[in-house]
Amino acid sequence: MATGITGLAGALREIERAIAGALEETVEAHAERVATEARANHPYTDRTGALTASIEALPASGNALDGQLRGFVVAGAEHAEYVESNPSFAFLEPAAHRLDADLVRAAEVAIERATR
Repeated sequence: MATGITGLAGALREIERAIAGALEETVEAHAERVATEARANHPYTDRTGALTASIEALPASGNALDGQLRGFVVAGAEHAEYVESNPSFAFLEPAAHRLDADLVRAAEVAIERATR
């Protein structure tokens, strides 16, 4: 009987690892989609192209299993924070909000695939 319980515990850990890995990939892919959306559909006029070119997705951080998995999109241009803080010209947060439902669907698919 102990063997069965040990085997079950191992199987559950394997499923957890698969789900965590799948969700990490999903969050990173989603961050890249948000970055692409922010670069393509922003309300500001980018005269030099520097602000738009500085928008990038970063690797995911944290762990999905403890509820701490986070994705990040940043704009590294010097004036990015100033532009983003102006509601008329914000570009990162609106891009993320436009794609919120896509992340939920992608996470559901990732979990389903990981548990197969």
